[in-house]
Amino acid sequence: MFVSISIKLFIIALISVFLLFKNGDKQIAIFEQQDWAVNKILPVYWALAVLSLVSFVTYRLMPNKFHQQLLSFPLTVAVGVILFTTLRRVVSKQNGLTKAIGLKKNDIYYFIAVGLIQIVAVAILLHKNRIKFVHIPFLLSYVSITLICWPVIEEVYYRGMLLIPTSRKVGLLAGAILISMLQVLPHFWQDIPALAINFTVFGLFGCYLYIKTRRIIVPVLLHSSLNFFIMLRELQSIFHRL
Repeated sequence: MFVSISIKLFIIALISVFLLFKNGDKQIAIFEQQDWAVNKILPVYWALAVLSLVSFVTYRLMPNKFHQQLLSFPLTVAVGVILFTTLRRVVSKQNGLTKAIGLKKNDIYYFIAVGLIQIVAVAILLHKNRIKFVHIPFLLSYVSITLICWPVIEEVYYRGMLLIPTSRKVGLLAGAILISMLQVLPHFWQDIPALAINFTVFGLFGCYLYIKTRRIIVPVLLHSSLNFFIMLRELQSIFHRL
């Protein structure tokens, strides 16, 4: 199982590196609105890293999964507020954040449509497992963090804010590798397969999709969709323990 996953992730990494190299640095020039410096938004990375560390310590101290998720929700909201407050100050008012990172008006409808499909699937799973009402707050916080908060926060920051300014300095391929490595660091407490998925699928391939489409919603939907399938497996194991 581990070998099979490793081979697939290695192939994804090779394809992503080839596509990024093939696209070249000309794609970077298209993002003219992204005129901010990387050093201005690096403090946001430390906020994400601190949140991950707090979550890791919390998971170790709190064996109860319900209490873990209840605490992780306000922590996630806090880091989201820090992120978007910082980004609004960095991005010039003339360009605007949404235009600079490639967010269009119709993209929110795509995100809502995918979200509704995911919610329906989770609702069916809840009904099938006859989940008690007392567990609903835990599940709502877990679903919102996994499918909405973190996909938006991480993709807007790593792909939307860091990738282009970094690539202007070191090149597109090197920039994508650096950003993917940076994205992995706050997840240091996860196992090796999870870290590999973060680096290859969310990281390298996500960078390629963002460069190719110039729309942040594409890596966001990829991130949310993969989290959804991972979450379904985790929920099944949680339901067996409830």
